[in-house]
Amino acid sequence: MMSILKSLSFFCASAVFFISVWLMSFSAWGASLPQFSPYDSRMQNVNYNAFNTTVVNVRLGFLTTVVFDNDETVLAAKSGFEGGWDIATEGNKVFISPRPAVQEQEIINDSGDRERITKVFEPSATEWNTNLFVTSNKRDYSLELKLVSPANRSTPSVFVLNYLYPDEKRALENSQLKAANEKKLIAQKLEAGEAPRNWNYHMRVGKDSQSITPDFAYDDGDKTYLGFAPHKVFPSAFLYINEKEQVVNMSVRQKGNYKIMVIHDLSNSFVLRHGDQVVGIINLSYAQSATPYKNTSSREVERVEVLND
Repeated sequence: MMSILKSLSFFCASAVFFISVWLMSFSAWGASLPQFSPYDSRMQNVNYNAFNTTVVNVRLGFLTTVVFDNDETVLAAKSGFEGGWDIATEGNKVFISPRPAVQEQEIINDSGDRERITKVFEPSATEWNTNLFVTSNKRDYSLELKLVSPANRSTPSVFVLNYLYPDEKRALENSQLKAANEKKLIAQKLEAGEAPRNWNYHMRVGKDSQSITPDFAYDDGDKTYLGFAPHKVFPSAFLYINEKEQVVNMSVRQKGNYKIMVIHDLSNSFVLRHGDQVVGIINLSYAQSATPYKNTSSREVERVEVLND
C-alpha cells in the first residue's frame, strides 16, 4: 500500500513539473496579436511593447503597411528571408509584400558542360514565414511575418498596422500632471509666503489726509503690504531714510475689494503722498520681522536665477 502511494505521489509531482514546463514554454513563445478595427478587420492596431513580437499576416499580391509613431523615422528594416520579401521604408512607415525567391544554380548539362540556371520559387504559406526587425530613431521593433494561404479565408491579412503607445502616453500625461501640480504647489507656497507676519504698524496722518490713509498695513518679512478701500485715493509711496524720501519699487494688485500696494522692501518708515496730503507709516517691529534674503517671499520656495549662454 505504501509503495502505491509513493508511486502516485511521484506521478503527480512529475505531472505538475511537465505541465509547468509546458506552460513556461508556451508563454516564452507568446506573441502580440494586433486588434482588428471595428470597421475593417484588415485595418489593425497593436500596443507597442519592446519585449513582444508582433504577428503580421500577409497575403500574396497585397501590400501591408506598418505605421509607427508620428515623430518617428525608420532607419533600417531587415528580414530573415530577404530573397522572399520586398521591404521598403519611408518616414515612419514600412511597406511589406511577399515575392518569388530567385536562386542561381550551377548544373552539368547533358553535354557534360557546366551551366548556370535560374530557378524561381513561388511564395508558399508553409515556407515563407520569417521575422522582421525594424530600427527607428526612437525604438526597436520585432515582427513575425506570416504568409496566409489563399485557401485560408478565416485569417484576415493586414493592410495597415498602426502601432499605439498607451504606456508612453500615460507616462507623458502623468509627467505633465506632476509638473502642473508642482507649479500649483509652488504658486500656493509663494502665495502663502505673503501671509502677514507683522501687523505692528503705526500711522501718523497729516491734516486732511484721511483719504490716503491705508485701511491696513502688514509685511511678510520680505515685502510691505498697504491696503486701500475702494473709496480711498491711491497715493505715491517713498522710503524715509536719514530724513530723506526715496522712491520705492512697488506693484499693485487687487484682493477682494481692496487695492493692495506691494512695496518690494521692508523699512522702519514710509511716507505716502498725494498733493498736499501726507501720511507717515512706521514699522514698530522692523528688526524682528525681516527674513533672511532668499529672493522670494516664501520661506519654502527659493527662486534661482540661471544665466543661459
